[in-house]
Amino acid sequence: MSYLKRAWRGEAVAEGDFPGESRAVVPEPPGIPILIGGHSKRAVRRTVEHAAGWTGAGGGPARAEPTVKEIRQAWAEAGRGGEPRLLGLAYFSTSQPESGDEYLRSYYAYAGDHADTIADGAVRTPEKIRAIVRDFEAAGLNELTFTPTVADPDEVDRLADLVL
Repeated sequence: MSYLKRAWRGEAVAEGDFPGESRAVVPEPPGIPILIGGHSKRAVRRTVEHAAGWTGAGGGPARAEPTVKEIRQAWAEAGRGGEPRLLGLAYFSTSQPESGDEYLRSYYAYAGDHADTIADGAVRTPEKIRAIVRDFEAAGLNELTFTPTVADPDEVDRLADLVL
């Protein structure tokens, strides 16, 4: 992480193609926001030391909540200003739940039985879609990414009608 941060600040971190040439990677200010994932103590530490925030990337609000509390406490104790970005992830389908389940089970097949857990956690009804927004907010997350499980652009419009 420190290597990436040095490079993104414009500091030379590698030799170039010619003798004496140094290279740096320089993003637009204020820099590239890093998000850390995971639920371990190391993930909490890395979030506070190196990142703009944390992503729950699955598992739902109940799984995210204890880590969110730890991050918020560690963030304050470290004297970090402002609030960390805290992101949740929800898979959804508004129109074809069977296709969405098939997609998730196929995509996560490498995870064995855990693929079923992920597919079972997808929200498929207007009530559950609205509820997961409330549940993530109640768990302390301040951003939520909805990922469609059906390859239909109209899913995004239907989702917007439900949550906006």
